Amino acid sequence: MELSQEITEYIKEITRNCYKPNTSLDIFKLLKNLNIEFWTSDMNGQSDLSGAIVKEKDDKFTVYVNSTDSEKRRRFTICHEIGHYISYKCNSYSKQEFETNGFIEDNYSVLARITGTISPAEIEANQIAAEILMPEIRFRDLISREYSIDEIAELFDVSAQAVKIRAKILGIEIGENKFAAC
Repeated sequence: MELSQEITEYIKEITRNCYKPNTSLDIFKLLKNLNIEFWTSDMNGQSDLSGAIVKEKDDKFTVYVNSTDSEKRRRFTICHEIGHYISYKCNSYSKQEFETNGFIEDNYSVLARITGTISPAEIEANQIAAEILMPEIRFRDLISREYSIDEIAELFDVSAQAVKIRAKILGIEIGENKFAAC
């Protein structure tokens, strides 16, 4: 699945001033700019629940992440939940998901990130998270300058696994800890 042009442009717009000088995203600045509240929680002991986004009837959003996950996992999960927000705002898969499959309580609906869950809304949110954390143009630039997987992971403040998945989705071959010559 490829992100729509509308989503790609929206990501560029909202992240424009949210990157630190060393390349990594200032997630909390992005949350503040989007007026999204953020909380950590032990998710009532549900280890397979990484995060959730809550949409209240007044279109106020709150992101929750599992406090027991690693910091890099929480960074990805926050951006994944922001991905649902972006998808919702751009009338894409998460809008449909909130309106049809989000479990609804009194005045709000919830989408939860459960490990292993695959749906178009979840795939899209993952792709948005990857683009927010590791913008394609900057990612390809680092590869062309022969940065290793670990170096790229450190610059973007993500896991090496996230870098490998991003490369695979972008059609970039990888070796042991480096990218294959292009």
